[in-house]
Amino acid sequence: MIQVVADDHASTAAQEGPGVLGGGTPSGPNQLSILSSIDIMKCMDAAEVSVARLTADLFRAIAHPARVRVLEVLVRAESSVGVLAETLGMEISHLSQQLGVLRRARLVVTRRVGPMVYYSIRDPRMSQLLAVAKQMLVSSLEDSRDLLVTMGEADRLDAGARIDIGSSQ
Repeated sequence: MIQVVADDHASTAAQEGPGVLGGGTPSGPNQLSILSSIDIMKCMDAAEVSVARLTADLFRAIAHPARVRVLEVLVRAESSVGVLAETLGMEISHLSQQLGVLRRARLVVTRRVGPMVYYSIRDPRMSQLLAVAKQMLVSSLEDSRDLLVTMGEADRLDAGARIDIGSSQ
């Protein structure tokens, strides 16, 4: 959206006669100007904040182990509530609550066939999101393991050094 604003000295476009609004060219202190770059940046910042909020909402909707497990099953195939409950070893009441959160967040969709309700992933990119999250977690755990191994070796070297120092006295 582009907003046109008048400079502080302008009274009204009608008093000016032909000008920007009348089809002429802008002149003098009463010319109209497009939003300044600062105003544009404020609009962009507001849009970025809105996107950030929506992104946070998405991650909040996923931020429960039961919901992650449900999504991991559903990225493979559509499933009924009963099959999901059995596959995940969850009580149907608990599963229904988690499915409700995912449904309200528009991450899953339903399909009814008679009395059966089937759930599926709304956006197939969910599998990519879950895969990237898993890769990041595995990488972080590997880094932690490597650090612990390095620290353990340093502790052994320190212990050995203390023994050598103690035996040389």
